Amino acid sequence: MSLAFEITEEDVLNVLRRNNVKADPAACLGLLDTGSIEKAALYGDDIDQQTEYAYQEIEKQLKDKGAI
Repeated sequence: MSLAFEITEEDVLNVLRRNNVKADPAACLGLLDTGSIEKAALYGDDIDQQTEYAYQEIEKQLKDKGAI
């Protein structure tokens, strides 16, 4: 996958905070398909939109895994 958008623990932490969840972002990061998140992010036209799309995908994946 492209390195134009790389998912970090800080990204995961921000999503956890948006959902009022206290969890280990490193552990949650290990649950994620980062390639799918990067792909979702790259649909955005600018960094703010890319970040929002990435966060939406992170949230979806964490919900699907029962982490949030």
